[in-house]
Amino acid sequence: MTDGQLNESINLVKDRAGLPALINAFVAANNLDMLNEIRRERTIELYAEGATRFNDLKRWGIAEDELGETIFGAVVEGTVYENNSDIYNESAYGYGEGVAETGIGERRAVIVQPSSIRNFSRDNYLFPLPTSQVNLVDALLQNPGY
Repeated sequence: MTDGQLNESINLVKDRAGLPALINAFVAANNLDMLNEIRRERTIELYAEGATRFNDLKRWGIAEDELGETIFGAVVEGTVYENNSDIYNESAYGYGEGVAETGIGERRAVIVQPSSIRNFSRDNYLFPLPTSQVNLVDALLQNPGY
């Protein structure tokens, strides 16, 4: 993707928000992946816009990877919670702590849901078709797994 194409698309949104433009030189200098950066920008722009993120993950074919990751809650390491049993008790949380990647590196954080119980798979990409619709047309088959 050229810088001109970025300026005609994603950088219009970034400019409106007063953010610096995304350019190929920045991506290369920081050893980033342009596709991941574009996906990240879309995620940020459409945050809290309903099922947009879920549908994007399925459309991009990465839902089982993204939705299968451990979900972390509050960061403990380097905060007032660390080593302070008056306000934080690790045993009160069912899954304990794990190491999460944060904006300042890896830090211990509370595990909200471990990857072991997050079981999104390729089978979850399709929803069942309504039986009433399948019964209307003999050639219409139910989606696999339903």
